[in-house]
Amino acid sequence: AYLRRSGRFAYVRGSEMVRVTHAHGGWERVDGLFRRPPRSTAEVAAIASGRAFRPISVELERPRAIPQRCRMSAVETLGEQLLGQSVQRWSVTSDSTMLSGWRGDRALLFEDCRGDEELALVARVLFRTRRNAARAMAALEHGQRRRFRRGRSLERRNISLTEMERSRYVALAVEGPQLLICIGFG
Repeated sequence: AYLRRSGRFAYVRGSEMVRVTHAHGGWERVDGLFRRPPRSTAEVAAIASGRAFRPISVELERPRAIPQRCRMSAVETLGEQLLGQSVQRWSVTSDSTMLSGWRGDRALLFEDCRGDEELALVARVLFRTRRNAARAMAALEHGQRRRFRRGRSLERRNISLTEMERSRYVALAVEGPQLLICIGFG
């Protein structure tokens, strides 16, 4: 389903982005998309709708708490579409406004943290407001409770920690307009 939605998004919204860009500046402006491509699915969707949108560049350094044995294998922007699909997959609602106010994100992917092939992720997602960030966190928390019913859960006002399986956790925290996500560390 994810690949089908991703492919449909790329063809439908991508071709619409090219059509709108061409209508507002011809092929020279379309060529500009190759020189400075959109950085996120949100930007593609905005251009396709005729709106201006540039995601905010989000910085994220390797947290000191992550053991040195964890090898960082990727630094990525997840984008509004992938985050939205993940939230919808975990949550009972298909409410498309769960990620409203998304402004940018940065994710670090780690491998071999426990001497196995398991992956772990740390991400910082920036929203327009703290309320937007809290709403996304609430949707993810709800999905965690459904998906990891046997795991222990600790929830405080701005922090949620859920055990996925023995010694592997999902941690969420809201800090101002940011949602911080850690998945897979034990």
